[in-house]
Amino acid sequence: MSNNYSLYSLCVLFIGIQLSACTNRGSSSVNKITTISGRYVNYTFLDQIRNSIIGHIDVSCYEMNFISADSVAFNWNGWEEGYKCAYKKEGDHYRLFTRAFGADNDLLFTLNQDGSIVLADSTMMRRSLNSVFRHVDSEVSLDYLINQKTIAGTYTLFKNDEPTKVKVVFMPNGKVVGLEKFTRYSICYAGDCVQMPLTFSNVIDLYPDNYREHVHKESYLSDSGEVVHGLSTSIENPATMCAFTLEDNNEKIVKIYRLGNSPKDTKGDMPIKELLFDLRQ
Repeated sequence: MSNNYSLYSLCVLFIGIQLSACTNRGSSSVNKITTISGRYVNYTFLDQIRNSIIGHIDVSCYEMNFISADSVAFNWNGWEEGYKCAYKKEGDHYRLFTRAFGADNDLLFTLNQDGSIVLADSTMMRRSLNSVFRHVDSEVSLDYLINQKTIAGTYTLFKNDEPTKVKVVFMPNGKVVGLEKFTRYSICYAGDCVQMPLTFSNVIDLYPDNYREHVHKESYLSDSGEVVHGLSTSIENPATMCAFTLEDNNEKIVKIYRLGNSPKDTKGDMPIKELLFDLRQ
């Protein structure tokens, strides 16, 4: 009887220890998400780009960078970063004080168990779904993720619908190998470049190996007659702006087209011209 009782006590103690360990492990996984820090990228945007005209996707915000316990920096429009906004926790959600920037209302967001952020922007963007943001490492740029989701990969160059021996490699970091004189590329997702083609199209800039930017100091007189000092940039061997299409069904096909010149005294309205590169995986 005594031995049976001792065995029973040991079993109960063992089970209790195991349950306690499981509970502690579960609690620690939840408690890991107590503060928000680092960069979060809009994956609702990224998940659409493969089947869309990238520059015409409605986006409220591309990136959120949580720089302190009560401040976040935004990339609202794709080229101007660093707009800082205060935020604070209110119950099960957080409030972004966006009215400070002239918005009609503050924006709210929630932090999910998996570490993702849901920004309640559906009303502002007039759509049914909110935007989901996911944490990314500080060294991974938005351009890198866009390249990775679209044309990054190794292709065979086709001529007249026939494969050649030329291999072209688009790397996620913006480098390209095997594409004649071009060694870098940049996919347009926001800004003036979106509006340049005459018809809606994805836009890519191809940079030759001898592309150079030169920064110059300059001085000029302001309207009030004061001397103003500044910087200007000149380009040597500029990039070639092109339109491109992406098909990703049974095989991945990228076709890059030349863009014609804008009409006189017009910015944009560049017609899509002949096929420059037919690339297939």
